Amino acid sequence: LSHHKQNQPTEDSFKTPTFTLSSSIMKKEKPYTPSAKELALLKKIEDFIIKYELTVGVTLLIIFGLMVLGIPTMEYFFITGMLFLAILYFSTAYMPFPVLPDVKHIFSSKLSGIASFVIVIGILFSIMNWPAYNEMLKYGLIGSSIALAYGFLKKEVPTELKSHFKRFRLRVIILFIIGGALYLTPRTKLVEFGVIEKAITETPNV
Repeated sequence: LSHHKQNQPTEDSFKTPTFTLSSSIMKKEKPYTPSAKELALLKKIEDFIIKYELTVGVTLLIIFGLMVLGIPTMEYFFITGMLFLAILYFSTAYMPFPVLPDVKHIFSSKLSGIASFVIVIGILFSIMNWPAYNEMLKYGLIGSSIALAYGFLKKEVPTELKSHFKRFRLRVIILFIIGGALYLTPRTKLVEFGVIEKAITETPNV
Protein backbone atom coordinates (compact mmCIF):
# COMPACT_ATOMS: atom_id res chain seq x y z
CA LEU A 1 0.00 0.00 0.00
CA SER A 2 2.78 2.35 0.85
CA HIS A 3 4.43 1.47 -2.44
CA HIS A 4 1.20 2.27 -4.33
CA LYS A 5 0.92 5.63 -2.57
CA GLN A 6 4.43 6.55 -3.55
CA ASN A 7 3.63 5.92 -7.25
CA GLN A 8 0.56 8.19 -7.22
CA PRO A 9 1.05 11.46 -9.17
CA THR A 10 1.70 14.41 -6.98
CA GLU A 11 0.36 17.95 -7.38
CA ASP A 12 3.73 19.15 -8.63
CA SER A 13 3.67 16.73 -11.57
CA PHE A 14 0.59 18.50 -13.08
CA LYS A 15 2.23 21.94 -13.15
CA THR A 16 2.81 23.39 -16.59
CA PRO A 17 6.51 23.45 -17.41
CA THR A 18 7.99 26.91 -17.65
CA PHE A 19 10.73 28.06 -19.95
CA THR A 20 13.08 30.99 -19.50
CA LEU A 21 14.39 33.02 -22.41
CA SER A 22 18.05 33.79 -22.41
CA SER A 23 19.04 37.32 -21.53
CA SER A 24 20.59 37.82 -24.96
CA ILE A 25 17.20 37.26 -26.66
CA MET A 26 15.30 39.44 -24.23
CA LYS A 27 17.70 42.34 -24.63
CA LYS A 28 16.56 45.01 -27.01
CA GLU A 29 18.92 45.60 -29.90
CA LYS A 30 21.04 48.66 -29.31
CA PRO A 31 20.68 51.51 -31.85
CA TYR A 32 23.54 51.88 -34.28
CA THR A 33 26.19 54.38 -33.22
CA PRO A 34 29.03 55.14 -35.65
CA SER A 35 32.52 55.17 -34.26
CA ALA A 36 34.62 58.33 -33.98
CA LYS A 37 36.88 57.08 -36.78
CA GLU A 38 33.92 56.52 -39.13
CA LEU A 39 32.47 59.95 -38.36
CA ALA A 40 35.85 61.63 -38.93
CA LEU A 41 36.19 59.93 -42.34
CA LEU A 42 32.63 60.85 -43.33
CA LYS A 43 33.16 64.49 -42.30
CA LYS A 44 36.40 64.70 -44.27
CA ILE A 45 34.66 63.42 -47.42
CA GLU A 46 31.66 65.72 -46.93
CA ASP A 47 33.87 68.77 -46.38
CA PHE A 48 35.68 67.97 -49.64
CA ILE A 49 32.40 67.57 -51.56
CA ILE A 50 30.80 70.72 -50.11
CA LYS A 51 33.90 72.80 -50.80
CA TYR A 52 34.08 71.91 -54.49
CA GLU A 53 30.32 71.67 -54.90
CA LEU A 54 29.86 75.30 -53.87
CA THR A 55 32.91 76.55 -55.76
CA VAL A 56 32.03 74.77 -59.00
CA GLY A 57 28.32 75.58 -58.64
CA VAL A 58 28.89 79.33 -58.29
CA THR A 59 31.45 79.27 -61.13
CA LEU A 60 28.98 77.43 -63.38
CA LEU A 61 26.29 80.04 -62.71
CA ILE A 62 28.68 82.81 -63.73
CA ILE A 63 29.79 80.90 -66.84
CA PHE A 64 26.17 80.17 -67.77
CA GLY A 65 25.34 83.88 -67.49
CA LEU A 66 28.22 84.67 -69.82
CA MET A 67 26.95 82.00 -72.24
CA VAL A 68 23.51 83.64 -72.28
CA LEU A 69 25.20 86.98 -73.04
CA GLY A 70 26.88 85.34 -76.04
CA ILE A 71 30.48 85.37 -74.83
CA PRO A 72 32.41 82.91 -77.06
CA THR A 73 34.17 79.76 -75.79
CA MET A 74 32.20 79.83 -72.50
CA GLU A 75 30.44 76.60 -73.40
CA TYR A 76 33.73 74.69 -73.12
CA PHE A 77 34.21 75.87 -69.55
CA PHE A 78 30.57 75.06 -68.84
CA ILE A 79 30.94 71.51 -70.17
CA THR A 80 34.11 70.96 -68.13
CA GLY A 81 32.51 72.25 -64.93
CA MET A 82 29.35 70.19 -65.35
CA LEU A 83 31.34 67.02 -66.00
CA PHE A 84 33.43 67.66 -62.87
CA LEU A 85 30.24 68.16 -60.84
CA ALA A 86 28.69 64.98 -62.26
CA ILE A 87 31.78 62.92 -61.36
CA LEU A 88 31.81 64.46 -57.88
CA TYR A 89 28.19 63.40 -57.28
CA PHE A 90 28.81 59.95 -58.76
CA SER A 91 31.65 59.44 -56.28
CA THR A 92 29.19 59.96 -53.39
CA ALA A 93 27.55 56.66 -54.38
CA TYR A 94 30.75 54.92 -53.26
CA MET A 95 31.27 56.59 -49.91
CA PRO A 96 32.39 54.42 -46.93
CA PHE A 97 29.01 52.76 -46.28
CA PRO A 98 29.93 50.93 -43.05
CA VAL A 99 29.16 54.26 -41.36
CA LEU A 100 25.49 54.00 -42.41
CA PRO A 101 23.06 52.15 -40.10
CA ASP A 102 21.23 49.73 -42.41
CA VAL A 103 20.59 48.57 -45.97
CA LYS A 104 17.89 51.21 -46.60
CA HIS A 105 20.29 54.02 -45.74
CA ILE A 106 22.95 52.53 -48.00
CA PHE A 107 20.45 52.06 -50.84
CA SER A 108 19.14 55.64 -50.66
CA SER A 109 22.67 57.09 -50.48
CA LYS A 110 23.87 55.03 -53.44
CA LEU A 111 20.79 55.82 -55.50
CA SER A 112 20.95 59.55 -54.74
CA GLY A 113 24.58 59.71 -55.90
CA ILE A 114 23.84 57.93 -59.16
CA ALA A 115 20.60 59.87 -59.76
CA SER A 116 22.37 63.19 -59.11
CA PHE A 117 25.04 62.20 -61.64
CA VAL A 118 22.39 61.37 -64.27
CA ILE A 119 20.47 64.62 -63.65
CA VAL A 120 23.61 66.78 -63.97
CA ILE A 121 24.50 65.05 -67.26
CA GLY A 122 20.87 65.50 -68.38
CA ILE A 123 21.01 69.23 -67.54
CA LEU A 124 24.25 69.55 -69.53
CA PHE A 125 22.81 67.70 -72.52
CA SER A 126 19.59 69.73 -72.33
CA ILE A 127 21.36 73.11 -72.32
CA MET A 128 23.76 72.04 -75.07
CA ASN A 129 20.82 70.45 -76.94
CA TRP A 130 22.59 67.13 -77.34
CA PRO A 131 20.66 63.89 -78.01
CA ALA A 132 19.06 61.82 -75.21
CA TYR A 133 18.81 64.75 -72.74
CA ASN A 134 15.11 64.00 -72.16
CA GLU A 135 15.74 60.37 -71.22
CA MET A 136 18.57 61.29 -68.86
CA LEU A 137 16.45 63.86 -67.08
CA LYS A 138 13.50 61.47 -66.83
CA TYR A 139 15.48 58.57 -65.35
CA GLY A 140 17.45 60.90 -63.10
CA LEU A 141 14.20 62.38 -61.75
CA ILE A 142 12.74 58.91 -61.15
CA GLY A 143 15.87 57.83 -59.28
CA SER A 144 15.86 61.01 -57.20
CA SER A 145 12.18 60.50 -56.31
CA ILE A 146 12.86 56.98 -55.06
CA ALA A 147 15.94 58.13 -53.11
CA LEU A 148 13.96 60.94 -51.47
CA ALA A 149 11.09 58.58 -50.63
CA TYR A 150 13.50 56.19 -48.93
CA GLY A 151 15.18 59.11 -47.23
CA PHE A 152 11.95 60.33 -45.64
CA LEU A 153 10.46 56.90 -44.85
CA LYS A 154 13.46 55.15 -43.34
CA LYS A 155 14.00 54.68 -39.63
CA GLU A 156 15.35 57.36 -37.34
CA VAL A 157 19.03 57.90 -37.98
CA PRO A 158 21.64 58.38 -35.27
CA THR A 159 22.10 61.97 -34.10
CA GLU A 160 25.65 61.99 -35.43
CA LEU A 161 24.40 61.33 -39.00
CA LYS A 162 21.43 63.75 -39.13
CA SER A 163 23.46 66.59 -40.67
CA HIS A 164 24.72 64.20 -43.37
CA PHE A 165 21.20 63.22 -44.43
CA LYS A 166 19.95 66.82 -44.33
CA ARG A 167 22.66 67.83 -46.83
CA PHE A 168 21.94 64.77 -48.93
CA ARG A 169 18.21 65.64 -49.13
CA LEU A 170 18.88 69.30 -49.89
CA ARG A 171 21.26 68.41 -52.73
CA VAL A 172 18.82 65.95 -54.28
CA ILE A 173 15.87 68.37 -53.94
CA ILE A 174 17.77 71.23 -55.64
CA LEU A 175 18.85 69.02 -58.54
CA PHE A 176 15.33 67.58 -58.76
CA ILE A 177 13.83 71.08 -59.11
CA ILE A 178 16.34 72.19 -61.78
CA GLY A 179 16.08 68.94 -63.73
CA GLY A 180 12.29 68.88 -63.44
CA ALA A 181 12.04 72.47 -64.69
CA LEU A 182 14.15 71.68 -67.76
CA TYR A 183 12.23 68.46 -68.39
CA LEU A 184 8.76 70.02 -68.18
CA THR A 185 9.46 73.38 -69.85
CA PRO A 186 8.91 73.39 -73.63
CA ARG A 187 12.02 74.06 -75.71
CA THR A 188 10.49 77.18 -77.23
CA LYS A 189 10.09 78.67 -73.76
CA LEU A 190 13.70 77.86 -72.93
CA VAL A 191 14.70 79.81 -76.03
CA GLU A 192 12.62 82.79 -74.87
CA PHE A 193 14.24 82.66 -71.43
CA GLY A 194 17.69 82.52 -73.02
CA VAL A 195 18.53 79.13 -71.53
CA ILE A 196 19.35 77.65 -74.94
CA GLU A 197 20.13 79.34 -78.24
CA LYS A 198 17.50 79.56 -80.93
CA ALA A 199 19.98 78.60 -83.63
CA ILE A 200 20.67 75.32 -81.81
CA THR A 201 17.02 74.33 -81.51
CA GLU A 202 16.00 75.06 -85.10
CA THR A 203 15.97 72.13 -87.51
CA PRO A 204 17.00 73.13 -91.03
CA ASN A 205 14.47 72.54 -93.77
CA VAL A 206 15.46 69.72 -96.09
